[in-house]
Amino acid sequence: DRHQVSVVVHVAGWPEDVARAVAALGAHHGHLDYEVLLVEDGAGEASGRACEDLAGGDGRVRVLHLEPAAGFGAAMNLGMSQALGRVLVWLDPHVEATGDILGPLLAVLDEPGTGLAGGWGVVTTSMLEFEADDGPEVDAIEGYLLAVPRALASRVRVDPKDRYYRNADLDYSFAVRALDHRATRVEVPARRHRHRGYHDTDPAERDRASKRNYDRFLARWRDRTDLLTHGFRGYHRHR
Repeated sequence: DRHQVSVVVHVAGWPEDVARAVAALGAHHGHLDYEVLLVEDGAGEASGRACEDLAGGDGRVRVLHLEPAAGFGAAMNLGMSQALGRVLVWLDPHVEATGDILGPLLAVLDEPGTGLAGGWGVVTTSMLEFEADDGPEVDAIEGYLLAVPRALASRVRVDPKDRYYRNADLDYSFAVRALDHRATRVEVPARRHRHRGYHDTDPAERDRASKRNYDRFLARWRDRTDLLTHGFRGYHRHR
């Protein structure tokens, strides 16, 4: 049976953050038919057990375990392939809903031509630097909270080479928008806590992994400057 929404969460550790995110969804979305897929990506015994405990206490939660870790892209592809919703939502565990965050995304996705919706968006005029933008139309939706209809998700995959999460959302957003769909930033009631997947990762490794993801993004999309909502001003760094 199809659900209205499937929320896919990449679990790389920090089970208390995952528990907070899942509890917040339950507190504010009792009116909505949704499920949560926790993709436990080789995060260790404690995280795996914590995810199973969440599923045991909430029938809307399912757990997928990967061992060894497959990385962000492959894990999200697995989660989305197993999701039962008509709309699929990426949710990062550091995001805590303080109200209905899914309803506004569903409403925007019902508008003709919209293929992505999310709480945070970015734009660029150089393809080299992206900056936050309130939109509503943006170049990419940040993966902290990203919604896409199942029909589009079935045509677009997260790059499985993106083992780390950073910049994977840029590539995914451009792939959806290249199918002639808009990306729309939506105001949502949510609190963003300390992103431990960023701050607790070794800075050198974090930078290497982020750059690898970005280099693949640029190689794939550098000739699609027509997709930039604010126009293209050339391949140069802003000062």
